[in-house]
Formats: sequence, C-alpha cells, structure tokens
Amino acid sequence: MVAYQTAQKLADEWLSLLSSVEWADAAANIRDRHHFPCGETTSVEESGRLFDVSDSWAWLEKEGGDIRLTIEVFLDPDQPPLAVKTRFFTATQPDPAQ
Repeated sequence: MVAYQTAQKLADEWLSLLSSVEWADAAANIRDRHHFPCGETTSVEESGRLFDVSDSWAWLEKEGGDIRLTIEVFLDPDQPPLAVKTRFFTATQPDPAQ
C-alpha cells in the first residue's frame, strides 16, 4: 500500500511540474520526435524504493490541436503502472507550424 501511495504522490508532483509547460513548447517537443515516442522516463528513489516516472506527450486528435500529457509511475516496468495522471493542453491560437 505504501508503494501505491508513493506512486500517487510522485504522479501528482510530476503532473504539477510539467503543467507549467506552454502549449507551443509541448507541440515543438512532439514535432521534434516525429515518429518516435515523445517523453522521458526518470528513476526516482523514494522510501528506499526505485520508481520509474514516465511522461509522454501526444496530439489528442490531430497535429496542431490539443495535446495530452500522461504521467505513469512504475515500480516494475514489466507490470502495469501504479499511478496514471493525465492533463490536456488546449490549442487556443492557430498553430504557427501549420
């Protein structure tokens, strides 16, 4: 149960941290990776255990539109995540890259 609570805490912290990213920066990040998964995985030690915190960015429906940020926290990468958080970034202005 402690691992689950720690994973939830890490997911909330990571989501809060990445929520400050501007839509244009997230869009540029997705475009830079083009055909490859867009995101990073970081190992974090908490309570003597090593957790993997993964963030991924993707177009919600079409390129240049809304973006979905997903945070997943794993204790074992071969098992389902212990925590998943999602945030949507709305494209409020025309995309200059289009």
